Amino acid sequence: MRELFAGDAGAGLERISADTTGRINRDDGWLAAFFEFWAHVIRRPELRGRFAEIHRRVQVPVAGALERVAAEHGVVLPDEALRIAVASGAMQIGLALERLTQPDVVDEALGVRMGHLLLAEIERRKG
Repeated sequence: MRELFAGDAGAGLERISADTTGRINRDDGWLAAFFEFWAHVIRRPELRGRFAEIHRRVQVPVAGALERVAAEHGVVLPDEALRIAVASGAMQIGLALERLTQPDVVDEALGVRMGHLLLAEIERRKG
């Protein structure tokens, strides 16, 4: 995951968003399996810490990339980078779920567009 952000952090964020969208378009079955696993973890509190640890393997590099994008643009993030990364990931997962039942409302590129809005907001905060 870290190699995804080795160069241009903004481009890395774009790639991870596009990859998520591409995966959804190739196989929506992964989403059902993911939610089944998540429900299993929720019902078993003893597994939650391990799940969070695994989940952070994606979130921490995204947070680092957000920090780099903010630094490159000379802006202060509106919240902690990890919180923004978690919120962004949750939005992507939620949009993927909504797309399964509302494809007329949530098209395949909505998550990418929302990611662009986040990056545009970071850049807008200059000065």
